Amino acid sequence: SRLALVESDIPQKARIQGHLEQAVLDLCHGQHMDLAFRDSPPTPQQYTEMVLRKTGILLGAACKVDAMAAKQPDAVWARAALFGEAFQYQDDYLGVWGDAQALGKEPDDLAQRRWGIPVVLATEEDPQVRSWIGYPREDARATELLERRLDALAIKKLARAARGPCPGGYSSRAS
Repeated sequence: SRLALVESDIPQKARIQGHLEQAVLDLCHGQHMDLAFRDSPPTPQQYTEMVLRKTGILLGAACKVDAMAAKQPDAVWARAALFGEAFQYQDDYLGVWGDAQALGKEPDDLAQRRWGIPVVLATEEDPQVRSWIGYPREDARATELLERRLDALAIKKLARAARGPCPGGYSSRAS
């Protein structure tokens, strides 16, 4: 895409290229944050920052580049980043409570010890959850403890409320 941009006659191509390069750096930073959370649990604010730097950056950059080429206002960027955040929250929700048939795979975020929004919210409610998420993935007992604790803390309801600005809410298959 960089070659196509260089060869184009878009007047703002230097600004667009700079924006794309910054988006890639932000995306890498978001991915680094995500990987670092495997060793150190994030706060909800840190998690939201990571989500915005990963999924939000992808959608936001795509829309902003399009808006820049068409000479549209930067508001498109902010809106797209919010959709990226909502997408990531939805993905995290489905990774715990999604329907395996609809997803085409088992929702295994707890078994894989992924720090999605359900686990981040649970650690805010009960710090004990942090110790269970650190157990080896092979430890089915820890996965069962996590599932029960998320149920007891009503995290499914909290995760739905924290889903971000996604209009229309979650798919009925995830309920």
